[in-house]
Amino acid sequence: MQMFRIPSDVVGDADASFIVTRDYEKLATPKAYADVQLSILAQRFAGFRLITQNESSVRNREVAAVEFEWTANDVILHQRQAYLRANECMLILTLTGRANGFEHLEWTWNAVLGSVRLADAPRVDAY
Repeated sequence: MQMFRIPSDVVGDADASFIVTRDYEKLATPKAYADVQLSILAQRFAGFRLITQNESSVRNREVAAVEFEWTANDVILHQRQAYLRANECMLILTLTGRANGFEHLEWTWNAVLGSVRLADAPRVDAY
């Protein structure tokens, strides 16, 4: 897991985070993975509310993207995730911040997704 703190531009406002994780679950597609994750999140997060779920591609790789909100300690949090297959694992990109003002994080999301470069796995017979 790699976690990056995104400082707020507003003094006294909460910071956001961008996290990159890998999961070696053997679900076939990012869409199937997203469906399972949303089911788990709906059960675990108080006030869970799905905002969007869609599919697209980044650098010719299938991507499932979800956006949702939930409540923690009386604060409404907003989260956006993208799931894409990276060889034998699912790569999960997660942006989390307060719901109020989340639109200010759009540039971060676009910059990170626009910079994603995944190398293909080396061929076994190349050694």
